[in-house]
Amino acid sequence: ALASLRAGGFPALEEALRPGSWTASQGIPAPVDWGRALQDLDGTAAEIEAQLFVAASAANGYLREAAVQAFARHPGRTALAILLIRCHDWVPQVRAAAFAQVDAMLPGQGQALVSLLDLVLMLSSRDQDPRFELAARLQARLLAADLRDTPWHALGHATPAARRFMLSLVAREAPERLADICALAISEREPSLARWGMDTALARLPTKDVLPLMDVAMKHAQGAIRAAALRQQARLDPERVRSSIERRLFDASGAVRAAAAHLYRTQFGGDALSRWRASVDAADPAAPLALNSLAEQAQPEDVERLRPWLRH
Repeated sequence: ALASLRAGGFPALEEALRPGSWTASQGIPAPVDWGRALQDLDGTAAEIEAQLFVAASAANGYLREAAVQAFARHPGRTALAILLIRCHDWVPQVRAAAFAQVDAMLPGQGQALVSLLDLVLMLSSRDQDPRFELAARLQARLLAADLRDTPWHALGHATPAARRFMLSLVAREAPERLADICALAISEREPSLARWGMDTALARLPTKDVLPLMDVAMKHAQGAIRAAALRQQARLDPERVRSSIERRLFDASGAVRAAAAHLYRTQFGGDALSRWRASVDAADPAAPLALNSLAEQAQPEDVERLRPWLRH
């Protein structure tokens, strides 16, 4: 089960496994050689990982530290997840042990780290890394050459915030890949990522590289993204986009139709109302879309034109 646990679920599981905490009123517990005890665990590799995960989540700091060290013999996604959590432990010795293990484990666990992006992002808000040493190491690993060609769909499991974190990281540290990164972001169905890709491209790329990206944005499923892209196309290259504006008067999204109507009027002196009226009168395939926009901006002369549609 741990192997398939989503990255964001590890902190909640770790907290649930900690049954209590030691206080001075309970007396000092008898010393136990936890390191030796954790060397003799029985079971399959997955079962041993689970036992060590439970031990690394315990209230007893000595047990957590020993479990952290024992994970050196069981590297993998589960080990990396609990080690990242323990890097933010409240006991300095546990933090130090976890940091050392993460440092040693990271070179061979790049794909595991990618799969744990949500966890990395969740932990970044904690304050046990004041000099950002852990953050710097994790970011350097994510940017390593062996992960450069990691398929973007490998991040499909991650939340939009985690995917944006990865995109931003690569865009900042590898500017030569900026156009490709913006194209990936704009192609994302999540509107916040697509908008980030557009805004980043507009701020950092030359116009000749931005225009093809706006063409990509015009194919986005969200009308708000298409409307924003249309406005940018009209601003950057109005003559090139005139025919597109005329087609977008009949876009499936009301936001795009409204943006196209405004640009059609202000930049080319066109009249969207007359185009919509002609479509409604002809009862062509685009008439239902034209009707919706015409109804929003109708003039008195349109009352009789709209009346038959109101009977449907």
